[in-house]
Amino acid sequence: MKNVFLMIVMILVVSSCTNNEKDLIKSILAENYYGETKNVTGWTWVDVMNLEPVEQKYRNGSHDLVYGDICGCEEGTIQERGVDPDGRILYEYTAHGDPMGTPCPSGVLFFSN
Repeated sequence: MKNVFLMIVMILVVSSCTNNEKDLIKSILAENYYGETKNVTGWTWVDVMNLEPVEQKYRNGSHDLVYGDICGCEEGTIQERGVDPDGRILYEYTAHGDPMGTPCPSGVLFFSN
């Protein structure tokens, strides 16, 4: 019984944190700020922060990336969209070309310090 209670509390805390972060992202995007653009080189895994699905293409079809999914930023650009109260910067990624597979498509949002 104790374990069930702890599990319920953990689920509620995670759900609350997720909703708070989504509200934070909405407020950042509502500012309609587009800051400095930087080039990306190499490969970096990121947590997708998009509130609306972004299409990720594969050779045999496509899949929608949604909030909480992971993809890889490779060569392309990132642009600041805003900063959260903890100092994390919300970036929007633009891919060079039309990536397929695990690379992030253009339009993916993610936080970075």
